[in-house]
Amino acid sequence: MNHYIFDRDFYSGTIGGTLLALMLNINGQQLLASAVVAATGAIASFIVSVLCRFAWEKLKEYRTRNKEL
Repeated sequence: MNHYIFDRDFYSGTIGGTLLALMLNINGQQLLASAVVAATGAIASFIVSVLCRFAWEKLKEYRTRNKEL
């Protein structure tokens, strides 16, 4: 016996109500602060990725040069 009921109206109502409650409780200042923090994190992640790639390339060059000696 299956006790689970997959009702699209139930799920869409639950998700819609949750999103509406969130929209009413989050003001513009909080949204802007979240966007700034997210952008700062993305930029920091990008910079670290570029630096890691640069360091990895330099390490490969160093190992290749020292292998030939």
